[in-house]
Amino acid sequence: MILGTSVVSVIIKVPVFVAVLISNTFVVSIWMSPKVRSPITVVLSTIAVCDLLTFFCGTIFTVSDYFGGKTQIPTYCYLTRISMEFAYIWHSISILSTTFLALQRCVVCAFPFAGPRMCGMKSTKIFAIAFFIVALIPALPDLMIRNIEHFEITTTENITAFKCKTNYVLGENSMSKIYIVYNQYGLFVLSLAPAIIISFCMVVILITINRRKLVTGHSSDQRSKTRTTTMLLMIMFIFVVGEFPGTLYSVYASFFPNTYTWLRSTMGVWFINMFMAVSYLVNVWVYIAMSKLFRERFFELLCRFNIKQRTNTNQTSSTPRV
Repeated sequence: MILGTSVVSVIIKVPVFVAVLISNTFVVSIWMSPKVRSPITVVLSTIAVCDLLTFFCGTIFTVSDYFGGKTQIPTYCYLTRISMEFAYIWHSISILSTTFLALQRCVVCAFPFAGPRMCGMKSTKIFAIAFFIVALIPALPDLMIRNIEHFEITTTENITAFKCKTNYVLGENSMSKIYIVYNQYGLFVLSLAPAIIISFCMVVILITINRRKLVTGHSSDQRSKTRTTTMLLMIMFIFVVGEFPGTLYSVYASFFPNTYTWLRSTMGVWFINMFMAVSYLVNVWVYIAMSKLFRERFFELLCRFNIKQRTNTNQTSSTPRV
């Protein structure tokens, strides 16, 4: 892979990462608090953590790519490679967790009595372990690396660039065939199948909600459940929209590896990453708008943070100067 991250990418990506870090930290601290914790909030927290780690690894990749190319330090090839692989793994776990969230809510809506028992904390933990294994499978070929070379090349426009070449134990031809299989696995298991399952679950949930409204009316308990379900539907919809460019990229990479498309260019990959980052940032606003409990806890944390800041400021100002 030829590396050459622009300074603009670094300037934009680092502040966006800070924003994702702050928003997702709020999400996890609220959903995992003892008074709020439930199987649903555990899954939502898992998604938030995985999204944060995905963007963290992506930011490490961008920063190390830029400064490594400038300083010409060979070890940056390993850092970019490792950060890229971990970004893929965490993102895969986030995809599988969102798929599980959709299935979980679909079962609860379709089977209101047996559903909550089937989708308890125990099943959530079991699926979390399974998700990690499934997400790790596409990264297995990268364990066959013998070494990574770093060398300088000159383009036809007389521009100096740096290239990182990965050498594999099994050889380039064998690894290219293996990567085709693993790319198609990633496409179907981690892109197309989740999108189809989540879309199907969204349709089933919407139909179930409408039918239940006609039967049970608009009791306060029913309104609360409907509001929670609507919030989860919005999270699913944001996920599907945010993943759409990445899914297109996977289709081209798996079936048209030698065909040039804008999505496979440097700007295209940057667009895919930033599109996903925006979807990460939107989630917290959905929680604030749709969940009264989340909103109350959110403002409690903000008030507590402001009180601590004021206390520290007062203590500092009242401390006698030496």
